[in-house]
Amino acid sequence: MDPGAILQVQLMLARWGRRYPNAVNPSDFGNTYDFTSTMTPRTVQAIQSFQLWWNRERPLRPLRMDGALDNDTMAAIKEAEQVAATYGQPYPM
Repeated sequence: MDPGAILQVQLMLARWGRRYPNAVNPSDFGNTYDFTSTMTPRTVQAIQSFQLWWNRERPLRPLRMDGALDNDTMAAIKEAEQVAATYGQPYPM
């Protein structure tokens, strides 16, 4: 995967984690050492925590729950980011 795309996901996950601190794992995701442009174990954990959160919030549009960054997960992260930018927080139901 393109390192620029991974960095973009890391940045979006960090913002999501600040909006939903009880959902993100690791709980301190978003420190400068998390922005590596590579799929680190911390990034995989953050992706997995996003997937779990998404599936609770959007059960009719489930994502895989293994921390893999597939196209559906990438689209969902971007959607959550766009909704938060448009409507603020929390993610509207």
